[in-house]
Formats: sequence, C-alpha cells, structure tokens
Amino acid sequence: MELANRIAVAVITHDHARIWTTQSAKGAEPLNVDIQVPTKHLHVREAQHHGGHATSQYDAPYFEHLTELLDPVAELLLIGHGEGKSNSALQFLNHIETHRPELAKKVIGALNENIPALTEQQLLEKARHWFSQRFGFPVHYWQAV
Repeated sequence: MELANRIAVAVITHDHARIWTTQSAKGAEPLNVDIQVPTKHLHVREAQHHGGHATSQYDAPYFEHLTELLDPVAELLLIGHGEGKSNSALQFLNHIETHRPELAKKVIGALNENIPALTEQQLLEKARHWFSQRFGFPVHYWQAV
C-alpha cells in the first residue's frame, strides 16, 4: 500500500494496527501490522494483567515499526479505544511526540471509538464522518477511506 503523501487513517490497538489511505480503492484491504512478541514466556499474574500492570516492553518496538510505516504520510487520523494508558492510539501519539515530532505534527485528529464492537466499515464510516465535519466535504468524498 502506498502511503507517501497521502492522508491515512490508523486504527491502533495494543497488539494490532490497521491503516487505510484516502486514495485507496473502495473496499481495499487495510495494511495490517501486528505486534511482534518473542515466544519466551513472561510471567505476569492475571491480576496484574487485568489491573493494567502487565509489561509494556513491546510497545516501543511496535510503535517504532508503526512510525517507520507512517512517516511518509501527509496527514494522519488516529483511532484508538479506551482511556488514558489503555488507549494505544494516544500512547502512540505520546511516543511520536517524544521521539518523532515531525510525524506528530502530521496527526490531524484522534478519535476514541469502541473498536472491538465496530466492523471495519463502521470504523471507516467514523473516519469519513470526522473528515466531512472537519473539512466540510460530503461524506462520499472520502469513500476510499
């Protein structure tokens, strides 16, 4: 998928990201990025995991990989899920603000949506609606997203 000089929408969760561009063909599959976790076992108690104390040591390499992929975009809309540290899109934004401010400047918005409850088409509809509200274009103008 060509990302250079395009407007991209990135739906980012703690272990997976989906990326679309506005100039992709309607119905095009997103670019899928999965977190790469070594196969060795890391002991985290179940209570720690559910309490938000699980290790986040894989966030930086995952975010760096996303940064490399998204660096050539012209503008970027992020979609995440959750509040505070549980929202991976906001964590990614914090990461690039610190480590890659030139990419952070390309972020034109961040939405908080219930990603697990939405289909890809519903997520794209949220992005289309956001773009049409922000830029005043009809929703169908963003049909490729």
